[in-house]
Amino acid sequence: MLSGEYRRVLLIAVCAAASFGIVGCAENVPTATSSPERIAAEIEAIPDTVRRYFDAYNAGDVDELNATSCSSAQREVAVPPTLETVVDDIGVPTVTGDVATVPVTMAIGTGPLSTVTLSLVREDGMWTFCMSEHPSDG
Repeated sequence: MLSGEYRRVLLIAVCAAASFGIVGCAENVPTATSSPERIAAEIEAIPDTVRRYFDAYNAGDVDELNATSCSSAQREVAVPPTLETVVDDIGVPTVTGDVATVPVTMAIGTGPLSTVTLSLVREDGMWTFCMSEHPSDG
C-alpha cells in the first residue's frame, strides 16, 4: 500500500501530466479555418475595399488602386476618368472560399443608377478588387 504523502505526490504528478497533455492536444487540434468572428470581419472589409478602390479610381491614385487590386490587375499608371463613378450602395457580400461577390449600385457621372455584381478575391489574407480593364477588339 502507498503512503498518504506518496499517493498525494503521485496524484499531483498524474494530474499535472494530464493537464499538460490536454493543453498540448488542444493546441494541436485543427480548428475551422474561419471562425464566425473572422468571417464577419472579412465580410465587413469587402465594402471598404470597394469604396477605397473606386475612390482611388476616381482620383487616378495608382498606389491605392494597386493596394486594393488583385495581383493580375496591378498597373503602373492611372488617370482619373472623365466621368466619376459614384457608388450609391454596397449590398451584402457573398463569400465562397477566396472569392466574394457583392452587389454595388453605382452611376457613371450623372447617369442612372444601376446595380452590378462585382467580384473580389482574397490574396495574402486581404480582399482585393479583381477587375482588369481590357481594350475592346472592335
